[in-house]
Amino acid sequence: MRYKIFFVFFMGLFLFVQEAKSQVHGAVGMNFLFSDFKLGLQGRIMKDLGERFVISGTFTYYLEKSTSIAFDFDARYRLIRIGAVGFEPLLGINIRRFDEFGDTSMNAGLFMTYETDKLTVYFEPKYILDSKPVFVFSTGFYF
Repeated sequence: MRYKIFFVFFMGLFLFVQEAKSQVHGAVGMNFLFSDFKLGLQGRIMKDLGERFVISGTFTYYLEKSTSIAFDFDARYRLIRIGAVGFEPLLGINIRRFDEFGDTSMNAGLFMTYETDKLTVYFEPKYILDSKPVFVFSTGFYF
């Protein structure tokens, strides 16, 4: 069942981004949750709001025996670009579900992009700010 949910989500993401390509960007990547040593696959949709602001939604499916998922909704500010590298501070909301455990928390971090002629790579270190802050690192590719 969980593989079906994962497949349907990524197919929907791909079709949505292809339809609205000029307004919305998509990305796929992976996520590492350091406190629990969890590795996850993620899909991301990003919408530009003018020249400086971006909103994004991310779905992460963690690869483990039990069902573990997370949703992130972030707002970013395009602070500076140095050559091919962009820096965007972010604030957002994180919703996690691991087995029977569910949590909603704030998150804060830095979204960085590196652009080449053919593709754009992103790096996102951030903290999930709950009773015990959790460090998360994500990376992937725009399409």
